[in-house]
Amino acid sequence: KIVRYPFTSISEKDLLENPVSDKEKQLIREKLGMKEKRIVLAVSQFIQRKGLDILIKAFNGVDKNFGLYIVGGKAPEQYISLAEGRDNIHFVDFIQPKALKEYYRAADVFVHPTREDIWGLVINEAMANGLPVVTTDKCIAGLEMVMNNKNGYIVPVENVEKIRQAVNDCIINRDAFCKKVLGTAKNYTTEKMADAHMNAWRN
Repeated sequence: KIVRYPFTSISEKDLLENPVSDKEKQLIREKLGMKEKRIVLAVSQFIQRKGLDILIKAFNGVDKNFGLYIVGGKAPEQYISLAEGRDNIHFVDFIQPKALKEYYRAADVFVHPTREDIWGLVINEAMANGLPVVTTDKCIAGLEMVMNNKNGYIVPVENVEKIRQAVNDCIINRDAFCKKVLGTAKNYTTEKMADAHMNAWRN
């Protein structure tokens, strides 16, 4: 017997009730030293299958008012070299969950350009914090949770131009997407996951 259930690491208490206001975002950005008008966030290890090199390449064609913040530990030289000459691409070392939450809430859009992910819990985390998501057709969490042109976009893996376009579209539609994102996130909590397990056992 095979049962589908809403996989996550997010509990109901971790969910935002409403999208973060522009005023609150600005206060958090000032605290974090973010100077750009729009903030794009990625949270990932610096390993090849996560596709951060693709995101950096995509960002080379993005408006300079956009800032890219990649949180995931000390960046290897190959990634630093890809971002050379771009002062709006920032590498953030590993930070604790409480501090990471501020980055989620300061951002306008979350990007996970993975080449392969069995799930991708960062998608759950981003949506729980009200962020539209851009990810690839190799991210299972994205395929489950992201609805094109409603709460984010699924793009073909390794497609630099599609990532760039999807980020721009998420910024343009941010307010509408944010409301739908939280609606999706509410269906993917540890409480919902436990209920699904109990129902499977009962039946």
